[in-house]
Amino acid sequence: MSVPRLPALVGLALSLAACLRPMPEAPVMMGDLGQPPPPMGPPPSLTPVGASEGLAAPPSDALSGTAALGTMVASPPAAPAAVPKVLPTRPEASPPPRRSIAALDEDYRRPLGPLQLSSSTSAMRYAALSASECKKLVTERRLPVEFEAKAWSNVALAARITGPLSGVKVVTARAPSKFGVVDCRLALALDEMARLLHGHGVAEVRIGNTYRPGAKLGTGKHSQHAHALAADVSAFVRVDGTVVPVTDNWGAAIGDTPCGENADMTSPDERRLFLRNAVCALAREGVFHHILTPSANADHLDHFHFDIARESKNRFVR
Repeated sequence: MSVPRLPALVGLALSLAACLRPMPEAPVMMGDLGQPPPPMGPPPSLTPVGASEGLAAPPSDALSGTAALGTMVASPPAAPAAVPKVLPTRPEASPPPRRSIAALDEDYRRPLGPLQLSSSTSAMRYAALSASECKKLVTERRLPVEFEAKAWSNVALAARITGPLSGVKVVTARAPSKFGVVDCRLALALDEMARLLHGHGVAEVRIGNTYRPGAKLGTGKHSQHAHALAADVSAFVRVDGTVVPVTDNWGAAIGDTPCGENADMTSPDERRLFLRNAVCALAREGVFHHILTPSANADHLDHFHFDIARESKNRFVR
């Protein structure tokens, strides 16, 4: 057996010593002022643009799913805006639209309807009212009607017209004249008349008289003028300011049929058509029970007579 040489053993010992020597520590990185830097914390979270200023983040595109700052998150659809509840209200009665004067035709030849008036017509409804019922209705409608403190003979509830009715100026004799006194029920009928005439281009109605105490018919019976339930109309004024008096603008002789299919007109012109159409519309709608025109007799060549009567049920146009 051979013995290793001494130099070889020394070399082997030196190699083992080098392998067992500890490694030097890595140099430490120094921060500002020679101090070690603080330990690294978790990465900061991303904040949408505008959130730091108290603003809402930009909305997402729900179709593409592209949110602010590239975040692929689809936003839920926005809730629909609340709609305020509107309660239904009762529509206010208003006059019909005015007709163009150039569009006048022969409306006066349209049928008048049954001789007996329907219970729904204003003539039938208003004539049947009691004084208290009429006053309540006038008050509710806020009509320009002033009730008389003085009692007038044979007038259930005396009053006066003090302003326009349904957009139409109604001219009557002023107080203290007795010729301008109207029964409350006639005031309602005149308001209905004005509403209808407004649609025919009438701006003003001129009434000669309404109340004539003790007025009688040829039969000896009291006229409706004796009860302030009648109006004698002498002229209409159109919206263009043209005054159309009854005299010379009726276009029919005494005894001629005034309204309806058998009515006729001599020398028709715009003023005559305007006047006839308006009056026949009042007859057709049942605003009054009795309508007397220049076709009735010589006493009515210069005015129309309109009235309502509690005991009447029929339409009378002459």
